[in-house]
Amino acid sequence: MNRINRNRYVASAMALLLGVMTAALHAAEQAGKILYARGSVSIVDVQDSARGGRTGAPLYEGDRIVTGTGAIAQIRLSDGALVALRGSSDYQIETQQYDEEEGLYEQAGKLFTGWMRSITGAIGQKYPQKVSQSTTVATIGIRGTTYQVISIPPEGLPEYPGEEPGTYVLLEEGQVEITGDAGSRLLKPGDIVFIPAAGGAPQLRPEKNGIFKRPGRRIVREVLEGREEFSEEVNRTLIETLLARRGQTVAMGFVDGVRFATANGILTRFDLDAGRVLTGMQIDDSIFDGYDSFAVTNSEAFPYDTGRHVFANGDVANWGTWAIYDYQGFNTSDSLAEPFVPLQDWKWLVAGGGLSPSAVSSAGFTGVATYHGVGGTPISGTLGFYDVKDAGINLDFATGGMDINLVVSDGVVTYELSAGNSALDPSTASLQQFYQNGVSLADAAASLFGSMEGALIAGGYGIGATIDLFDGFGNNATGVGVFERLPTGGVRAALGFVDNFGQIPFLAGPQRATVTPGADASRLLTRLEMEGGFSTEPVLYRVLTPNEGPLEYGAHTFSNGNRVDWGIWSTSDYEGVDEFGFSVTPQTDWKWSVADGVLLSPLQFASAGLFGTATYDYVGGTSLAGASSLYTVQDGFIDVDFATGAINAGLDILDQVAVPGPAPWTLSANNGGMDPGIANIGQLYRDGINLNDNPGNPVLFANIQGAFVANGEGIASNVTIQDSQFNEATGVAVFEKAPAQVVVP
Repeated sequence: MNRINRNRYVASAMALLLGVMTAALHAAEQAGKILYARGSVSIVDVQDSARGGRTGAPLYEGDRIVTGTGAIAQIRLSDGALVALRGSSDYQIETQQYDEEEGLYEQAGKLFTGWMRSITGAIGQKYPQKVSQSTTVATIGIRGTTYQVISIPPEGLPEYPGEEPGTYVLLEEGQVEITGDAGSRLLKPGDIVFIPAAGGAPQLRPEKNGIFKRPGRRIVREVLEGREEFSEEVNRTLIETLLARRGQTVAMGFVDGVRFATANGILTRFDLDAGRVLTGMQIDDSIFDGYDSFAVTNSEAFPYDTGRHVFANGDVANWGTWAIYDYQGFNTSDSLAEPFVPLQDWKWLVAGGGLSPSAVSSAGFTGVATYHGVGGTPISGTLGFYDVKDAGINLDFATGGMDINLVVSDGVVTYELSAGNSALDPSTASLQQFYQNGVSLADAAASLFGSMEGALIAGGYGIGATIDLFDGFGNNATGVGVFERLPTGGVRAALGFVDNFGQIPFLAGPQRATVTPGADASRLLTRLEMEGGFSTEPVLYRVLTPNEGPLEYGAHTFSNGNRVDWGIWSTSDYEGVDEFGFSVTPQTDWKWSVADGVLLSPLQFASAGLFGTATYDYVGGTSLAGASSLYTVQDGFIDVDFATGAINAGLDILDQVAVPGPAPWTLSANNGGMDPGIANIGQLYRDGINLNDNPGNPVLFANIQGAFVANGEGIASNVTIQDSQFNEATGVAVFEKAPAQVVVP
């Protein structure tokens, strides 16, 4: 096989894929980036030049983020502030200056149309007077807060049919002052105000609470209330889903910043509604000076950041967050005491099949098990807002020794925290500590610390955990997480790109709890279920004409007998289905692979016998296609050092559109020195490994994201190619482990 010249470029640290491309186009400092994008998302700069708004795209002052119908975008600004946008929104970063050394603290944004939710970052927490948001008719002064804004232009928006044009503001926590051309109003949590599009003073409009809710939640509530306008079939299906529960139910989480759990004895009683949502509980009254009961008091409220995971044995875990204005604390022994007013949200996890410590020891579990994160709430608090990028737990049932790895990101820095117990020494971290006081975590630089406490759930198939991050200066952030036990020999899973107003990469299986693949008898991926959130967002993709065969198809069998299949369904072969059962026409082809023995966590490498170094060579995959570009992979490799986690990778690709056809492009991760700081296994699993054709003057870029398959004998990956004009092409590629070289003396 023609090998790529790995010494073609000097190893050097590489900027993020899109950061390199836009550095030449922007002299200004980066103001933030797009944390997550789904659907049609564009970035329009101050010269009215548009570029793709994909996940990870950098943002600069003056940029407008424009979303299409049904799209979603989450933005992280340089100070850690979060801005979320729904479909048909147009939001501009007017000013973003954050430099603590230079004393720069200034933030301003403008919502022209659509919906946004904002959570204050460092600027708003320290200098709230330096933060402002506006619409065409209102200015919003921030005082350290979380709030939502809807701006409906005079011509209206399809997401809000029949609603009066103007600006609507809902304050979740903190304070904001909203100002129109005829006056101002200071909002308290729970207030909703409105300023008409023609201008005027802010008006209290509590009856407009419904327009801030997600449609799916309104359906669930109406079904629970027995609304007759829903069909008998829909009623039966949803109610059966909501009522599904098995085994001993346990609960854990944080109420007003205080950790609680059934297993540690702090939580003595809890109440659930039909949807397994935690609505009330009683705890040790010494924690809140006599306030021992907490309950949801807002009958119209819905929890947010909700999720659900079903384990292999049928047990279910549910999680979510109640906002501070939706619940209160009470002193059950003093009926005259005023209700306790919380200052922090109530984050909770409810799961079936909970095991007590004594039940774990007598359950007969043996060996070492790996549990991988499958869901949970974001981690938020005075420390900031953190997304969990990866999480895993190794547990030795014989000794009780535990090791925990947690990767979180505040949108600017990614932190890898660990219990530092790869030897599973029970004196360093144990299951007993996990149940009682929590296992301590820290990153290598000792800049961020954490604690994880919880219990085994789902009869041992899962682990539920409370997560507390802190910096040593009194700031912390809390959340809950759910982990599922992984098979030692890997699982069959799928990855690729599916259309949803754009290309959405996916990796199915326990690592991505929101995706469920379905392959037919011939191993063709014909069905893909995804978590939905908005009425126009598909939650199911299905092939309409499987017997006609995919546009492209290939397969490879590894030396251990495991197999991987890949292919492409054209847009005419499949459809999307939204949460209401309506068909959504795809705009791009569906590229996929189905592999055996997928290792969904690097924690499984030791049990799979992956040690030392290895080279994986390209053996096949789909073409890399886009709207105006088409490439084929000619050759490729991935080098791995399992001891350090370092990766180097390269691709030879041929441009099938250019005339006359050029020589193959050689793209490299530029990591011949195998520095894990440049490219590593964690990046491969999470955001991907970035490659380019020339680190000094790049023209073509690539990203490889995937997982080890065939129990470590192969790597299956999603591949994205992007040129300097932001034209994208996507596909899948498969690599096989080369035989170890034998040195003859």
